[in-house]
Amino acid sequence: MKKDLEKEAIALISKDNAFSLVYVEEEVLFFSTKRGIVPLFDLVGDKTPASLSFLADRCIGKAAAFLVIQLEIKKVYASIISEPALVLLLNNGVQVSYGLLVPEIRSHSGDSMCPFEKAVVSCLDPQEAHLAIGETLKGLRLAS
Repeated sequence: MKKDLEKEAIALISKDNAFSLVYVEEEVLFFSTKRGIVPLFDLVGDKTPASLSFLADRCIGKAAAFLVIQLEIKKVYASIISEPALVLLLNNGVQVSYGLLVPEIRSHSGDSMCPFEKAVVSCLDPQEAHLAIGETLKGLRLAS
């Protein structure tokens, strides 16, 4: 993938235009303006082609990192990334660059840990994490 395409993706997520972008070679495969983990979760469910080249995302926590591994994405840029996500990605051979490293991803209100991060805190593999994320999504949808 060309460096200028990576810069373009990073610029797009740095504005209010996008939250997630996935490139395969030099083509945009996926673009989302939805906040949160739902876009990546949906990509896994859509049986998106394996070995994706590059993901640019606003925020990657451990839950999103598990989905990145499931999607076989090899290179990631995150505006914000949590320490557990960084460790998980690096331990699974994913190249990572980021803007800001934080101890954990917080909920939208900022008063507690993100519910998806809580859901995967003890998960050891991507499939287990995917199930935990799905259950958390169901619970949040029922509560709203």
